[in-house]
Amino acid sequence: MNKAKEKISYLKLWLTFLVAIDVGSTAWLFNQTEQISYLKFSATLVLIIIVTIIITLIHKKVYKTIRNLGD
Repeated sequence: MNKAKEKISYLKLWLTFLVAIDVGSTAWLFNQTEQISYLKFSATLVLIIIVTIIITLIHKKVYKTIRNLGD
């Protein structure tokens, strides 16, 4: 049980870190849209998509671990 709680805490730490990166990158992209090159725009957009996918995967893992904790 303690191991599962530690795993959840660890995953939530990474989840928080990735959400901050996602939000910051999105805000930067919207603020700099007219001033950056197409390459930087594309790279940032790809980064946002990848980080969002990773956030979704970690969230699912945390949810699954919490559900299994109740069993």
